[in-house]
Amino acid sequence: MFEFNEELYSTKVGAQGEFSTDERQEIAVLRLLYPELNNWGDLAISVAWGAYSQAILMIGWSDNLARTEDFLNFLCWEQTRGTFPWGNSAEDLSEVRCMWANTEKSE
Repeated sequence: MFEFNEELYSTKVGAQGEFSTDERQEIAVLRLLYPELNNWGDLAISVAWGAYSQAILMIGWSDNLARTEDFLNFLCWEQTRGTFPWGNSAEDLSEVRCMWANTEKSE
């Protein structure tokens, strides 16, 4: 099974960070939408979502908290290939989908 690496987004595994109540609620929604990241701390989820929002959606933080495979594809890309090239399209992310998606079904 592919394991998403929290340490790419936080130097301390399980770090909770300092967030407002509203921010914690958004992180809780992300945690529900992405059970693949259930063991991640709030800080890593927040940093990862912010990085995805900036690199793919070209905004600081996406308030559109809906599950999209592009987010997991982004995390997989950064873990296996390095920083996602600025300006590339989300379509490029599909190249790494098979690395995490196929293993989810084999459990």
